[in-house]
Amino acid sequence: MKRKYTREMRDFFAAYIPGHTTKEVAAEFARRFGPLATESMIKAYKTNNKIRSGTPTGSPKGDGKTWPREVREWLAANNEGKAAAGMAELLNAKFGTAYTAAQVKGIRARLRLKSGLTGRFEKGREPQNKGKKGWCPPGSEKGWFKKGRRPHNWVPVGTEAVSTDGYVKVKVGEPDKWRWKHKMVWEEARGKVPAKHVLIFKDGNRMNCSLDNLECISMAENSTMNALKLRTGSAEFTESALAYVKVKRRLRKLERKARGE
Repeated sequence: MKRKYTREMRDFFAAYIPGHTTKEVAAEFARRFGPLATESMIKAYKTNNKIRSGTPTGSPKGDGKTWPREVREWLAANNEGKAAAGMAELLNAKFGTAYTAAQVKGIRARLRLKSGLTGRFEKGREPQNKGKKGWCPPGSEKGWFKKGRRPHNWVPVGTEAVSTDGYVKVKVGEPDKWRWKHKMVWEEARGKVPAKHVLIFKDGNRMNCSLDNLECISMAENSTMNALKLRTGSAEFTESALAYVKVKRRLRKLERKARGE
C-alpha cells in the first residue's frame, strides 16, 4: 500500500535527503514525525520522486550507534594535534559518552584521520620539566617508596641464593650487592685468582663451595680439560685428569722448544 505523506513530510524529504544516507533520513524522520516510514519506504520514495542523496552506497565508515554522524564530524573537525587519550576526554565531555583511547584510535584508522603527532619531541619543542631540577609529574609520588620502606624482595646482608646457572651467591652489601661464594672462599684462604685463571669444582657440583673442592687452573688447562672431555662427578678423577693435562701441556712445550719453535 502506498504511503501518503503530508506536505511537511514531503518538504522534509526534499530538504534532508541530499547529503544523507537512507539510514540517517529514516532516523531523523522518526525523530520528527514518529516511526511512520521504514528505510525501504524511504528508498521507494527517493526512487519514485527521483531524489538522490549524493552519498556513497552503504553506511559511511564508522557509522552506527557507537559513532553517530554528529560525533564523527566533530572528531574530524577537531582532530589535529590531539592524542587519542586527550581526544577521548574531549568527546566524553562534549557528548556525555564514555569513549576510550583505543576506540578513538580505531575510528581514526577507519576514517583515515591523522592527528599530526609523531610521538617524538619535535625540534624547538621544550620538555615539560625543562629548568625544573628534580621535577616529577603530578601524581607520580603515589608510586614512590616511602622513607624507610623496603622492597618486597629485600633480604639481609649474608643471605645466600642460587643463580639460574647453579652458582651460589652471597649478599655482601646494600642495596643489592652480591658476590660468588666460591670466589669468596678461595680468596679468603688463597688470595685473588690470577689473571687468565679460573676456579673449577672438582666434583662438578657448583653448590659445593668448600675449599678442598675448589681448584685454580689456567684458562688453557681448562680448555684442554673440556676438549678431552675430562669432566666427571668424581673429585679424585678430576685431580688425576688435571695432573695429566699439566704433564701433557708441559711435554708439548718441551717438544716445541726442541724443534726451535
